[in-house]
Order: sequence, then structure tokens, then C-alpha cells
Amino acid sequence: MIAVALAACKGTESPRQFTLTVQGAGTGTGTVTSAPAGINCTTTAGTTSGTCTTSYTGGTSVTLTATPAAGAVFSGWNGSGITCATSRPCVVTMDQARSVSATFGQQQFMLTVQGAGSGTGSVTSAPPGINCTSSAGTTSGTCAATYAAGTFVTLTATPAAGTVAGGWSGSGIGCPGTGPCTVTMDQARTVTVAFGRSFALSVQGGGGTGAVSSSPGGINCTIRAGTTSGTCRASYISGTLVTLAATPVAGGDFSGWSGACTGTGSCVLDMSADRAVTATFIGPAGPTVLVLTPKPLIVDAGAAAGTTVAVKDGSGSTIPNPTVTYVSRNSSVASVSGTGTVSGVTQGQAVVVATAQGGINPSDSLLAVVAVPGGPVLITDIAQFSYKTDTVFTVTVIMDMRASAELLGSTSVNVTWDPSVLVYQAHADGGSGVSPAVNTSYAPSGLLTLTMADPNGFGGRVELLRITFSAGPASGNTGQLSLTTSEVTGAGTFTDLLARTVAVTQPLSTR
Repeated sequence: MIAVALAACKGTESPRQFTLTVQGAGTGTGTVTSAPAGINCTTTAGTTSGTCTTSYTGGTSVTLTATPAAGAVFSGWNGSGITCATSRPCVVTMDQARSVSATFGQQQFMLTVQGAGSGTGSVTSAPPGINCTSSAGTTSGTCAATYAAGTFVTLTATPAAGTVAGGWSGSGIGCPGTGPCTVTMDQARTVTVAFGRSFALSVQGGGGTGAVSSSPGGINCTIRAGTTSGTCRASYISGTLVTLAATPVAGGDFSGWSGACTGTGSCVLDMSADRAVTATFIGPAGPTVLVLTPKPLIVDAGAAAGTTVAVKDGSGSTIPNPTVTYVSRNSSVASVSGTGTVSGVTQGQAVVVATAQGGINPSDSLLAVVAVPGGPVLITDIAQFSYKTDTVFTVTVIMDMRASAELLGSTSVNVTWDPSVLVYQAHADGGSGVSPAVNTSYAPSGLLTLTMADPNGFGGRVELLRITFSAGPASGNTGQLSLTTSEVTGAGTFTDLLARTVAVTQPLSTR
């Protein structure tokens, strides 16, 4: 009877259960599922989610299947008593609790840079990896690198002296022009960069007023009274055929080419050597160029200061007694008379514009700064409101102590600008012996801070810092360069001059 009872109890014993746990490893993403069902586990960079633990009856054979996500690869299995290695799927016998680790990595693709053309240049990448030099089509350096699937790699071509970039090519590469090329690494990619030997084309003005442009682009040169402005010099790959077109202003005429071209028609040049061309225009009659000075103009509130204008005709001759009109863009700060005398109303700034009547009605502007009588002025030496795209120029930040009877002992200045209009390049000490501390951490977003302190002080027109900018790459952008200060003290006297200091904001644009 006892044996029968024991046998009955043993027959009702539940099968033993063992736990199966799936863990993740690696930098990629993937999913592990099981048969019989129970495991449905996602791992991303080693972190798991979903159903990653379940129990099975002892002795059950559980098949685990690893499925990598797009851009990922399955690297293998790991765990005590697991012999699956890199096989997929993996069969686990549940004769005890098991822990299985599935490793997923990011899929890697190779990016290769090749060279073409007769010139020399280098190609670098962001993220780093490529640092390749091409010389007459032969590459050296690091010209191949692997990147994780989906990475956006930006390639930048930098031609050597005497060379110009000729552009990008490659299967699936959509990079027109010669600027940076962004490649999506969704497969192995090969990119070819061309560098060609280059020659310079320069345009000069022989007189008159008009414009010269080129096809292909590069030259966009304005000639006024024989003086050039804009882009009057450009480089082209050897063998390029460049066509120059001359356009006189209304009321004027084109006299002809000299130098590498002659005649009055289109000028077609084979750029197999450096070329120089002079374009001569006739007229128009009347004013063509007006220059208004000084820039900037500083005047005390309640006082007046004169301006000077020089007006020339299309031949470059000065026009005596021209008819000029003046206007202030902010007459509540500074007014201007019909003869160009600027009167300071209250501290601040105003743009004053002078326009000559007749001809092409040329005009020019200056920034009038109205100062506190005897107070310092924080200004720059910028003499124009518009810059040609990509033009490199230097701006000097100046604390003019004027008639304050103080030496500059300390100051803190913020220089801010619109990054679409100005791009920071570098800075250097000014010419007054000041060596300020400069913080450029935020220069890419348009902020630079300088501070200085000197017990001996500096008098007069104190050059604090010289900042090199390039004008933004796109024309038609408007913005400003602003100076603000939170501290201006006199040396030795420690006089607080902040309330008496006027700081300027310079309006700017790209063209």
C-alpha cells in the first residue's frame, strides 16, 4: 500500500522549468526570437528591451534566431555551455538555466577617394578618416576609410597653389560644383576628385563705367571711372574657354578690349596661360563715383562736424561743385544739412547717405556716431556696409578715448556678428601695444569676447584687437557687427567711464 501511494505521488510531479535569458552586446541593433515561442528580444548597443527572459520545460531544445536591423550585422553568440559561436540560428538545450548573449555590430562600408586631373590637392573628411593627396591623378596618404552604415561623410577638396578643384564624380554621388561633398555611407563608395592646373584671369578698367562678367562664372567685375571693384580676378583649369562680356551702364558705351583681347565683341580666352584683359568704357556723362568721408564720423551731442565728398565722372575726372543731396537715416540721433554738416542730437548712431545728382546718381554712406561730450567711443575701422561674398578682410576694434582726460585702464568687450554675413577666420593684437585676453569659443556662432587691464593705461585711439573675417558665401544676406562693453575704467584713477561710452553697431550685407 505504501509503495502504491508513493508511485501515485511521483506520477503527479510537475516537470522542472528552467529560465532562458537573452542579453545584448555590441554597438548595433537586432532582434532575437525563439522557437518554441517565448523570446522576442531587441538589443540596441547592448541594451535589451521586449521579452528577453522566459521559462522552458527541462530538456526542451530552444532555437534562437538573430535578425540584425538595417545597417547592422550579427557577430555571434556567447554564454556558458553555448557552442553556437557565429552560427545562426542557435539551438540551446534547457537542461539548466541558460544565459545567451547576442552580439550585433554596425555594418561598415568602405569609402575610397581617387584622383584625376593634372593638378595637385588634398581631400579631408568629417568625421575624420580620409586625408588624401592627389597629384596628377596619383593618390597618397589615407585615401580609404570605413564608416558605419548610414554615416554622412563630408569631403572637402583643397587645391594646392596653382591648382583649382575641378569637381566630384562617382556612382551615386550628387555633388555639383567644387564645394564640400557629402556622401551617405549606405554602401561602399568610390569618389573621384579632380584637380587641374590653373591659370589666373584678371580684368582691369581702362576708363568709363560698366561691368564685365564671365562664362563659366568667376569674373563679376564692376568698373567705375576706370576703377575696379567686385571679383575682377579668377582662376580656371588649364584649357578652359572663358568668354567675357562687357555691359556699359545706361547712357554709356563700350569702347573695346585691350591686352589678351581686342575689338568690341565678346572676348573668348583659352586659359592655357595667365591672361590679363583691360575693358574700356565711355561715359556716361555726369557723376559716376561718389566717395563720402570720414568713416566713421564722430561728433559730440550738441556739436556739429563736416563731411567731405569727392565726385568723379565716367572718365575718372573730378567734377567741381557737384550737386549732392544728404539724408540721415536716424535724424533723431544725428541730422545732416544740405551742405553735409552733421549735427549730433543725442548719443547713438545714424547712417548718413550722400547722393550726387545726374549721371548714374552715385551714392555713398558713412556711420555717424554721436558721443557723450568728452566720453570714449568704442568703434571699428569698417569703411563700407557691403562686401563681396568670400572676401577676406580685417576689422580693427578701437576704443577712442578722445577728450576724456583718461587713459584706458581696463575694458571688457563683446563682439557679435551674424554668421551668414561674417565668418570668423583669425585674430591678432591691435597696433597700440594692447594684448587682450580673447575667448573665441563661440566664434563659429558669432561671438568673441576680449578683456584687458593695464595699470599704466593707453591714451588716444587705442587699437584693442584685429579680427580677420571672410564675407559669407551667399549674396543678399544682411546683418550687423555689434560692439558692447560692460566695463571701461580709467588707469590709475579707476574712474568708471561706462556710462559715458558709446559703442557702435555696424550694418553689413553681402553682395
